[in-house]
Amino acid sequence: MFVRVKTTPNSPRKSVQLVEGVRLGGKVRQRIVRHVGVATDEAELVRLKELGEYLKARIGHERQPGLFPPEQAAEQVIEAGRVEAATPDSTPLRVDLKALREERRIVTGIHEAYGCVYRCC
Repeated sequence: MFVRVKTTPNSPRKSVQLVEGVRLGGKVRQRIVRHVGVATDEAELVRLKELGEYLKARIGHERQPGLFPPEQAAEQVIEAGRVEAATPDSTPLRVDLKALREERRIVTGIHEAYGCVYRCC
């Protein structure tokens, strides 16, 4: 599920919608879950996008309850968007995977627990 901004040709208005992808047969279609509103200026568009994020978090929480409250999840998404918008000309970090080297390894889980039992007996 995501927040989509849809524009109409020759119109300054922008529609904000909550959309999810649905598989019908072998094709994926987009289904409008909720129409959030229509923005006429940039400030209203920002407010409607934030409202869309809150609605997305709430609907997602109703479908499958999560560990954190939906308001907190929406705040994190909105804050991440603000940080990204504040630095528009920053380039993503490039990592050379071939240059990565392992410094140490921590093994946890069933091997750690039963390995200790096996070694003790």
